Amino acid sequence: MLVARGAPNLFCLHAPFQIDGNFGGCAAIAEMLIQSQELTPDGKPILRLLAALPKTWTTGSAQGLRARGNYTVDLQWRDGKVTDYRITAAQPRPVTIVLNGETKTVPAQRP
Repeated sequence: MLVARGAPNLFCLHAPFQIDGNFGGCAAIAEMLIQSQELTPDGKPILRLLAALPKTWTTGSAQGLRARGNYTVDLQWRDGKVTDYRITAAQPRPVTIVLNGETKTVPAQRP
């Protein structure tokens, strides 16, 4: 019989893969790039692009980020500002975004 052993904090002790830390790290990075907890007055999510980008990440890109409301976001940035983005949804509809400090409503495209 196999018995799983763990630490008092419920983390597993199997090195090098620590599932809580590894998956949590990915979620934290995704949350830095796009946030969608805030809602419009009618209850729809507001997508904040590059919500908490570290200053050292001056240039980069991300594809396939998922946001509340069943949106998928691809984006690119340079000098800490979004230079290109694409928002898709299974049902095309408008979505409110905060982009480079400006709030606007844009259409989400079909994938």
